This record gives sequence, structure tokens and C-alpha cells, in this order.
Amino acid sequence: MPITTIINAKVFDGETIASPGTVAIENGLFSEKTTGDYVIDGSGCTLLPGLIDSHTHIDNEEQLKKAAKAGLTTVMEMANHDITASPLL
Repeated sequence: MPITTIINAKVFDGETIASPGTVAIENGLFSEKTTGDYVIDGSGCTLLPGLIDSHTHIDNEEQLKKAAKAGLTTVMEMANHDITASPLL
């Protein structure tokens, strides 16, 4: 699998923002490596953990796409739809 390296970005760990550094991602996980197949210059940007919205009312796939674009990696649907009949599954 290719390794993606983000350079020159500040990293927010949930409590503090570190000075700009390098983060490598390999197989979907953080890697010890410092170089990669793809390099993204994160100058002026801050990396942060995925955001969670624990109370949503998602009605369609477009709303899920908008949530992902806004940085949400987890949304919890609260409308109590019958998930076995959901077109999103």
C-alpha cells in the first residue's frame, strides 16, 4: 500500500497543538516512516482527529457526503428509521 506523508502541518491531539511536523499514514494507520509515496504540504493547516456528531437526522446520502466534507468521520442517526429498509445500506 502507498504511504501518504503530510509535512509542515500542526497536529492537534485533542488537548494541544504541536509545532509543524510530519505525519505518515500507511494502511490507514499512522506510521513511523517519515517519507511516503504521496507528499502533501500542510503548511498553514492543522491536522485534527475526526469529528463526531452524536445526534443527527440523516435522510439521504447527500447529507452524509456533506457531513464528511465538513470533517465528520462519525455520525449517529437519531431518527429511528428501520435500518433494514434503509437505502444507505
